[in-house]
Amino acid sequence: MQIRFLKIVLVCLLPWVAAAQSTSGKLQQADSLFRAKQYTQAFVLYQSVLSEKNYTTAMLLKMAYIQEGLGHIGSCLYYLNLYHLASGDEQALGKMEELAQKKQLEGYTLSQRHVVKEWWQRNFSSISFLAVALSGFLLTLAFVQRNRNAVFLPLAFVAIGLLIFSFVASNFLNERSTAIVDGPRTYVLDAPSAGGTVVEVLSDGHRLQVTGATDVWQRVIWRDKVGYIKRCQLREVKL
Repeated sequence: MQIRFLKIVLVCLLPWVAAAQSTSGKLQQADSLFRAKQYTQAFVLYQSVLSEKNYTTAMLLKMAYIQEGLGHIGSCLYYLNLYHLASGDEQALGKMEELAQKKQLEGYTLSQRHVVKEWWQRNFSSISFLAVALSGFLLTLAFVQRNRNAVFLPLAFVAIGLLIFSFVASNFLNERSTAIVDGPRTYVLDAPSAGGTVVEVLSDGHRLQVTGATDVWQRVIWRDKVGYIKRCQLREVKL
């Protein structure tokens, strides 16, 4: 019976192992091409790896480097954003601001609020997990101490507070995302409709906050005002 169970497990794992080996092979080949300065070929393979939801921080940095060398500053900024999101490397923020200033792109000004938001995005899953785990521990401890009201009530309130925090964080606090404008002439409209009034025409590379979606439209914040951009004209900064 145990041998049969192991065989079933192995059969289930084989596709995953094969996919992992394929991704590893592509990444090694891409790194080899990058070292040989065959950058465009390397970039195609890196893109393939990223499309499979796999990446390394070094890979993302190389993709940004390749795009900067090709003069595609919008794409360079996109991959630098992904790199910073994955690594937390503060030097990437300075590089993004430098490129943005050269091209007169908005949305890259360093601020304490932005730094905190980036930190929150990187650690969101871990914080939520710890809040749930700690609340479970406190509720268990409160139950064990239920005959000691002086201890029970504070522990119970703390545990309930942590559970509420986890719920709110999961459903609301991480709702906003960041996106990079992808296209030389991207229209910001005042309504989620092709019949809306154009309020701004953006060039490639501007960074905006995305606050929601309506059909094919993304609701964004541009210069502290709400606008709408077609989803296909934005690259969401998300791994």
